[in-house]
Amino acid sequence: MEGDELTGENGILTPLIQRLLQTSLDGEIQAYVDQNRPNRRNGKGKTVKSSQGLLGIDMPVDRDGSFNSQLLPKRALECLH
Repeated sequence: MEGDELTGENGILTPLIQRLLQTSLDGEIQAYVDQNRPNRRNGKGKTVKSSQGLLGIDMPVDRDGSFNSQLLPKRALECLH
């Protein structure tokens, strides 16, 4: 694949990074709600600006609004630098 970029918005690693970030966030919210019952998951959605370009991340949220990801804190404009 000569000429293909590894990183950046159209890089071949970008979908892998997005999937890794999404899986990590899903695990983080699940552990959080398991420890904070009766709190539950309640929606998602966020676009993250990174050095890889814009990543469409389904940012998990909880009913209480108390979940704050360690991986991607609330109101974080950039990640993965």
